[in-house]
Amino acid sequence: LVAQFHVASIFFTAVSGFVGAIATLYLPHLFKNNNSTHLAIFFQSILVGLLAMVGYWILVRYLFQPIYGTQYTDGFLMARLFLVLPLLASLRTFFVNFFTTRGSNGFLIVVYAIANIVSLGFFIYSSSFMDSPIMSISIYIYSLFVLILVPLLVSYFSIAFKKTDSI
Repeated sequence: LVAQFHVASIFFTAVSGFVGAIATLYLPHLFKNNNSTHLAIFFQSILVGLLAMVGYWILVRYLFQPIYGTQYTDGFLMARLFLVLPLLASLRTFFVNFFTTRGSNGFLIVVYAIANIVSLGFFIYSSSFMDSPIMSISIYIYSLFVLILVPLLVSYFSIAFKKTDSI
């Protein structure tokens, strides 16, 4: 199972590296406290995530089986289940960079800690009644991403569009 997960995650790791490299290009712009700048970067992150999803799909669809053959069918299924992760990874990278440039590292640590604990609970619970560990692993990974993204998204929009009093 570990080998299946490792094989499935190789393509996602490659695409995540690409997303991370793109994110470093816009990082200096996040230090500017300009709503229109970081909102544009937010939408660019969505676009990069969507393009990364397409690239990930192409990699999995056309390269997985020729490289690994049929002995990793569980890994192939898991890799296909990870299709949306490049988009979520792109958004996560944007939010982590945004909050880091705002000095909110403590907030990020708390969000990640809670997300990891709750996702582990989802994994344990789902593995108690699901026959396939592949689904439990997918539930764990997706719940981890969602539990990280939701508070970051809510906090981002509450900070980014907070009305300030002007004289």
